[in-house]
Amino acid sequence: MLVRQRKSRIYFLRRFFDYPISLTAATFRNMGILRTLRCGISYMRSALLPQREEHSLEDFIINRFGKQLYLTFFKSYTEKVWGVPCHEISAEWGAQRIKGLSLKGVILHFLKKTFSSRQHNGIAQKKTETSLIEKFLYPKFGPGQLWEHVADVVRKGGGEIHMGIQIDRIHVEDNKVVSVEGRNQAGEPMTYAGDYFFSTMPVRDLIRAFTTPVPTDVAEVSEGLMYRDFITVGLLASKLAVTEKDASLLKDNWIYIQSPTWSLAVFRSSITGALGW
Repeated sequence: MLVRQRKSRIYFLRRFFDYPISLTAATFRNMGILRTLRCGISYMRSALLPQREEHSLEDFIINRFGKQLYLTFFKSYTEKVWGVPCHEISAEWGAQRIKGLSLKGVILHFLKKTFSSRQHNGIAQKKTETSLIEKFLYPKFGPGQLWEHVADVVRKGGGEIHMGIQIDRIHVEDNKVVSVEGRNQAGEPMTYAGDYFFSTMPVRDLIRAFTTPVPTDVAEVSEGLMYRDFITVGLLASKLAVTEKDASLLKDNWIYIQSPTWSLAVFRSSITGALGW
């Protein structure tokens, strides 16, 4: 595991903004005086007169960042990624994804980092909001290395790993899963019995596969769940028109490219320097 310095930015208005937004001179220059004032006034309004009941993700974010920052950096990107308008996403979703992050938290983190005499060179950041962490561990050969290691541990312990199995039915006896039934890539039927089962199936497919009746409300909720495809395209770029100020390659781990009409997320491999769109 390699220790990597985290650097995430938003590319907006043909300029780079730190993510989360930092209170630096560069941020204020990029935003411009008028936009900065609008964001500041909007945040103060939300801080002084917050919506008492947060019914949606839109309410959740506006209460913590103000309407102007919400419209600038959150609304369009979130709706394009998830395919659902922010006012139709529950506030609980925001609490799970964004957690305690707010503009106030960003300000306090900035002040603590600027004036604290203690320097944190390690990765122990348990009291830091996830979005504000500055270092992370990354497998030397990419995240797939984690699961290759897990597979080795399973095989060394005498276990077997079967891949390419389509699970069709989950057999239950006395409120306990006793076996699963499916087909391999050749279409041959396969049955696996066991004492413990861990599901990574979409919840809707999991509920449909049970051979025993499930409660009506559970079935209704599972059928109503929405799923969003995620496509990753890897590219090797020999030259980029956009560089750091010193003309060196971009050092970002992740870049959010904002636009009113389209959006894109770019990640950079910590090892190879390749860019993925």
